[in-house]
Amino acid sequence: MREASVRPDRVKEMTNEVAQMNDEIAALKPVIRTQLAALRLQSEPSQPVEEAATRGMLSLALDGFSSNGKARGFEAPSTRVGEFVVTDLGAFSTVRDRAGQMSRCFLFGAPEEGAGLKCEPAK
Repeated sequence: MREASVRPDRVKEMTNEVAQMNDEIAALKPVIRTQLAALRLQSEPSQPVEEAATRGMLSLALDGFSSNGKARGFEAPSTRVGEFVVTDLGAFSTVRDRAGQMSRCFLFGAPEEGAGLKCEPAK
């Protein structure tokens, strides 16, 4: 739409299409949030930090999934997951519990196998 060669009527049409997609995404977000809340993750009971990080990162990704999302600015996005606060710092995320204990979590991926999440106590 930033191209000078696009006709004004086409720019308006594309703008309306993007607005309609954003409305459709906004309508889907509550449905997806309900499904995420009901989702049983196959994590060990001894891995509450990893589960909170997974749920938090999915929630933050969902929040950022539209073209009318707010600019990130200087404050990193965060969300509360139970007793934890998950913050997306780009290259990694942090998970802080009520006592102030913090863990760093990193996503990793392996072709043909999928992705995983590893959390370690922050020093």
